[in-house]
Amino acid sequence: MTDVELVDCDVRRLILASGTDFQHIYLGEREGERLFSITIGNSEANEIHRVLHAGKTARPLTHQLASELLSALGGRLVEVHIVDLKDNTFYARLIVEGPNGQAQLDARPSDAIALALRRRAPIRVAESVLRSADETPGETG
Repeated sequence: MTDVELVDCDVRRLILASGTDFQHIYLGEREGERLFSITIGNSEANEIHRVLHAGKTARPLTHQLASELLSALGGRLVEVHIVDLKDNTFYARLIVEGPNGQAQLDARPSDAIALALRRRAPIRVAESVLRSADETPGETG
């Protein structure tokens, strides 16, 4: 990911709507006002909600298992990058580090965000994505 300017972002809002297959998560830049949403599935939205509200489950679910597996193998999630937006689809990468060095893995943004929140890893968004997806009230993207 050379020559790509990345901006630190945080989860600003999660909208859970009953009776629908899709939910919305809003990310905003940490040192600014720009804001954008990503449409995500119910299971990812529920996992993000669990992490944000310190919810527990009786047995590990997929994101919990992936998080624990990473740790058990001696790895860590360094950060998450949301790197592109094409045809209304966002693309993300997990930057992971393990005993054999660092690797980048393609991921859906919803899965990447869920893991980043669980592992307390930074979420960084490409400047070009922020410019394209900006939904800041009163601004035009």
